[in-house]
Amino acid sequence: MWAVCSNPERRGSWTSEEFFATGEQEIAGMIAGLEEHELMPLAGRALDFGCGLGRLTRALSSRFDEVLGVDASPAMIKDARRLNADVRTAASRSTSAPTWLRYRRRPSTSSSV
Repeated sequence: MWAVCSNPERRGSWTSEEFFATGEQEIAGMIAGLEEHELMPLAGRALDFGCGLGRLTRALSSRFDEVLGVDASPAMIKDARRLNADVRTAASRSTSAPTWLRYRRRPSTSSSV
């Protein structure tokens, strides 16, 4: 867990509860910023791209109807599923880099004058 959420003072000593609490704090701060600007969606779906062990996926799951965590590492996804098995709305999927490369932004067809 230290490699995912590095803190020199905590090297190798995270408990699962402490690790996931950092995700909760991070998401709470982001949500507060969105709410301040009236940009917070009411519910729906959230995507955690590069979810790793699901630290943010787990925190998002209490705020959205469905959360999908995606990561290129099958090992991370396996551990994310194990660590978040108790979270109803969190799901994790593995994908490969070539899959990501298929979804490129299309060039604009409009000309700017």
